[in-house]
Amino acid sequence: MDQEIELGRQPAGSDWATVASRLAVIDWLRQNQIGWSPCGEVADTNSMRSYAGQIVIDVPFNEASPFYQRVLGYLENPDGSSRIPGVWLCALKLDAAMNNAHHDEPGFWERWAEGL
Repeated sequence: MDQEIELGRQPAGSDWATVASRLAVIDWLRQNQIGWSPCGEVADTNSMRSYAGQIVIDVPFNEASPFYQRVLGYLENPDGSSRIPGVWLCALKLDAAMNNAHHDEPGFWERWAEGL
């Protein structure tokens, strides 16, 4: 997959585990046998954010893909606006994600935390 698709954060103060729109999307993905997993914000050594219910959908960002088109058709209107209030589709290019590859090196976060 050269890009990841992520559902955006829920509003501040909401209990992401019980947000109806999030649960509906996850149920739809399961019914359509489309994989997904929880994901967090893009890591940033200048700030920390807690998990807010975001998920990564296991579908390549490929406009010719029928799986991508099915997800897009469920989540977005033809004009690109969201079909589901509070849910939006985001894509992160692999090269942008790889800017943080060094965060996965053994001991990176331990060394970073020593500076706090």
